[in-house]
Amino acid sequence: MSCQQLPEVNGLYHESVSNNVYIVYKYPPSHLRLVIEHGNLSKVITAICTSMFANPACDIKWESTIKHFKYSLLENFTSRQATKSKISFNATNEDYGKQIRCNTECQYFKNTLVNITTVIFAKKPKVVVYSTSVLPVLPNTTITLTCVANAHPVGNITWTMVETSYLKSSSTKSCLNASTCTYELITSDVEQVYSCYAQNEHGSDERSIVIVHESKYKEDLNGKAFDILGVTIGILGGIAFLFIVIVVMCLCLRRNQEG
Repeated sequence: MSCQQLPEVNGLYHESVSNNVYIVYKYPPSHLRLVIEHGNLSKVITAICTSMFANPACDIKWESTIKHFKYSLLENFTSRQATKSKISFNATNEDYGKQIRCNTECQYFKNTLVNITTVIFAKKPKVVVYSTSVLPVLPNTTITLTCVANAHPVGNITWTMVETSYLKSSSTKSCLNASTCTYELITSDVEQVYSCYAQNEHGSDERSIVIVHESKYKEDLNGKAFDILGVTIGILGGIAFLFIVIVVMCLCLRRNQEG
């Protein structure tokens, strides 16, 4: 853009003067990119946040839902219209699934851009098993066993009825590419053991659950009660015998002193 002064009408000035005017526009960023990087089974996470198309370039601020979030600044580069911030931080198993976010802080604009992603890293399965019914249960009761495998990526889960002295046959159920697998069964009048095995490309884990029927549970409790009662009676009998021995010894010692 140019500004020009023309000669006056009366002809006193015969020259024109002009000068160029440069208009600089200030505008906030229009794009904010966030990328998470990590190695195989590594809990050292690298995050890169890039703010683009701003004038002047804005600063970048990091935040996270991770408790006591601390990071190391690896790179902080600012060009004419862009800012790039690169950080690294150590994550634990408890941090899996937490959020990390970057946002812009601009000198001339209050509104900011925010980008959020989830902290995900490769890990082998961690298995938890439970029953929909409170154990022990009555025989011929339909219950559902659930196996949860906390892993990334998800893998395969297999339920197996462990072979016992009462039941020689075994049955299995598999869930492919799953994080949860359920197994429905009808309880027997004997103890049953079921095992859940989960595996992905990084490792495996296994847990078992024992299905005990109510009558067997009561028998075990009664047996333990009798065992405890027997031990208690034995201890009390021993104490009573020791007391009698001490009393007899004291009486004998006094009689000898009087004689």
